[in-house]
Amino acid sequence: MFNFFNKIDHSFIAITIFLLYNAGASSLTQSRIFLLCSFILLLFLFIYKKRNLGKFILFFIAFWVIINLLSYYNNKPANIHLLTLATRSGVLLLFYFILKVVGPDFFDKLVKYIYILTLISLPFYFIDLLNPGLFNSLSGSLNFMTQEEQKLPGGWYIFIYMHNAWAYLPGQIYRNSGFMWEPGGFSMILVFALIYHMGVNNFKWDKISFTFIFAILTTFSTSGYIAIILILIAYNQQLANKSYALYILAIPIVIYLGYYMYNLDFMGSKIDGFVENIDNSYKRFSGVIRVNRIAIMKYNFEQSLAWPFGNGLYESKYLLEKYGTVFSGSNTIANVLYIWGWPGLILMSISSYKFIKEKFRKTVVVNIVLLLAYFSVLFSNSMEFRPLIYVVLFYPFIYLKNKKQASLKIRTREQSLS
Repeated sequence: MFNFFNKIDHSFIAITIFLLYNAGASSLTQSRIFLLCSFILLLFLFIYKKRNLGKFILFFIAFWVIINLLSYYNNKPANIHLLTLATRSGVLLLFYFILKVVGPDFFDKLVKYIYILTLISLPFYFIDLLNPGLFNSLSGSLNFMTQEEQKLPGGWYIFIYMHNAWAYLPGQIYRNSGFMWEPGGFSMILVFALIYHMGVNNFKWDKISFTFIFAILTTFSTSGYIAIILILIAYNQQLANKSYALYILAIPIVIYLGYYMYNLDFMGSKIDGFVENIDNSYKRFSGVIRVNRIAIMKYNFEQSLAWPFGNGLYESKYLLEKYGTVFSGSNTIANVLYIWGWPGLILMSISSYKFIKEKFRKTVVVNIVLLLAYFSVLFSNSMEFRPLIYVVLFYPFIYLKNKKQASLKIRTREQSLS
């Protein structure tokens, strides 16, 4: 058995599980049995590779438990959700095990994996775009691991591609979901991969960066397009350190691209619609009351002023008393604020900035703009209990404890992708 584990690629297993949970498209990730099996497998690999648990994760789990205990007494629910609390704590440990099993070059390997999956998924998208009837007809055969919300209307997911049942813009323009749950999620993971690839390679424009940008464009994601503009602004700022003339010439180009993208039908009008409909809500088939991305930020920010320490697993007493419901919406920033409170959101922000600062070694302005690009896609997606934001949060406390250690941990993308 040990000879078998010596031969297999442990990093491949860990990153595959990471992407399954990040994609949120598979029925497997909704199963507690699959979660338990994944946890046991990664725990075994964690022990087999002689990884140490570390103080940080113990403090982090304790932080999570304290948030829930405080929320329990503040919100006074009917009962304390000990099983759910234990399960969510196990999920956080699962994300930690993934990072520790792969090691300090986790993100180099992750971006390489994302690049390969992107190359595989793009031809599927173009076939889907040109002949949607073909993929619709395959639904009964290929929806065996697909979540019910996609499976029922005819969508299917096979890890390398998601045939989305409802990812259309007005005018029937089909959006690319890639290997993620929906187009915005695909844009989100691509934006992160692009930021990382450009950051560690000193803004090198190559086949990898152009592939990521092209794939983002096929998602027709508003937040993805905003992130591209922010990455170009960071690149332009980086030019100032090399050639001031190029920096000056690039400014009007970036401004024009930003203006052009905002005036696309699905961007400016979509943002305006979010603002205009900030007080509107609708009920999903599950009974959950949904609001748009800006509205959920409004409600959760308001709630955080009444109770700044996070609600954990519990419904906000403040929102229930004032509005009669707790709202749901696709916004990681807002949902982290709701679940983890201001301490959690501040910790995530500081840790994410430290990750960018120590891994990329750019100027303060470039680091901040890249952080905004990362946060722009989080603002439009629900990642509050998916692994990406947590491995980014964990990484600096595990592998970037000081600048000297950070310099030893940094791997160039050229070495990783050679």
